[in-house]
Amino acid sequence: MLKKTLALILAMTMLFALVACEQPAADKAKDAAKVAEDAADAAKDAADEAKDAAEEAADEAKDAVEDAADQAEEAADEAKDAADEAKDAAKDAKDEAADKADSGKPPHGDADADEEHVDVGALDTMEIKIDYERDPAKPFVMKYPESLVDKYDAAPEFEEYPEKIIVLSTSTLYLLSLMDVEPIAVSRTVKNTRAFDAYGELPWIDSGMNTVDTETIVSMEPDLVIMSGGMREKFGSLLEELKIPVFYTSEGPGVSYAQNKEESLNLAEIFGGQKAKDEVAEIYAKVEDRAKAFKDAHEEKTTMILFGMDSSMQASSKSFFGGIVAQLPFANLTDLDEDKEIRVAPISMENVIKNNPEYIFLIAPPMGYDPNALFGIFMSNVAKDPQLWQNVEAVKNENIIALPGNYTTSKGLEIVQDFNNLINLLEEKLAD
Repeated sequence: MLKKTLALILAMTMLFALVACEQPAADKAKDAAKVAEDAADAAKDAADEAKDAAEEAADEAKDAVEDAADQAEEAADEAKDAADEAKDAAKDAKDEAADKADSGKPPHGDADADEEHVDVGALDTMEIKIDYERDPAKPFVMKYPESLVDKYDAAPEFEEYPEKIIVLSTSTLYLLSLMDVEPIAVSRTVKNTRAFDAYGELPWIDSGMNTVDTETIVSMEPDLVIMSGGMREKFGSLLEELKIPVFYTSEGPGVSYAQNKEESLNLAEIFGGQKAKDEVAEIYAKVEDRAKAFKDAHEEKTTMILFGMDSSMQASSKSFFGGIVAQLPFANLTDLDEDKEIRVAPISMENVIKNNPEYIFLIAPPMGYDPNALFGIFMSNVAKDPQLWQNVEAVKNENIIALPGNYTTSKGLEIVQDFNNLINLLEEKLAD
């Protein structure tokens, strides 16, 4: 019995001990649960805050998009207004140009004309006048010179003198001005011709080998357009398709002096009759006779004609300027080239040095350069390798002659003045 009692007491004691041990663990679990609950509450609060922030950011983004859309719409309206203003300004400018064309005033403006004009005749010593015969009531007969007959179709035909003529051919301007031909518009290149005094106040047409303002030409409804044959493929053909009569001329550094003269005589006959043709023939003969006398009076010198701002091309006697030099006391070394048909071709400075000319002529395209600048560029190249150049006669004796652009390409009757001026220059040069 005692044993059972002791065992019972021992068991109860162990039970109380066990309960005493388990009570703190329960409290801990309760505390942990409380912490987890607090964490859950904090997470919920954080989630709510994040949701609020996201909604606020979304509202701000929506406002920004709406503001950007409003700004874009406003910018589009401003661009549209600017485009409308530009369109109106263009229309006003076009109307103003038309008004000035009707009134005989240049659409380019008087100030622009004065600023851009180059006085190519400043050194002229020849006085040129042409008597002509022209009856506006008679049929106006145009024809091409022999050298161009096979190149173009039949020349335009007119029952009477065409009243509205546009002249885009630079080489014809001077001759036409001397015969009192009155175009309704001319090429912008008039500013570099001796026809400027006569035609500088007329409307100018933007024209060149790569651009011609055909829209303005068509709007002026001309009876006749005179232009370089080099413009035919791109621009002349368009005018022909519109039934606008076009007469073509030859221009460029490859046109020979003889062809230039032939076309001048032909044009004189067309617009001034046989009387004008005979007078133009006498004008050419006068300067050619002077050239022959000059050539006979001087010993022949070797020469080369270098073409371009970098002097990278050579010109033979078959070129425009080469045909002039050939009438003077010079032997063009380029003519010795195996290609006898060469007019203008590339050349290296090494070949110039090898040929050792006694005189070197420098020419360049007719627009945008000063002969002094042309000379300076050439001499700067010489200075880069003076040992190679020191024995070249033209360099050693300072016989480098840089000329203005009116010697570069065919200029019709203007060449007579330039030819005469060149002889004046050479008389001083060869007298040294």
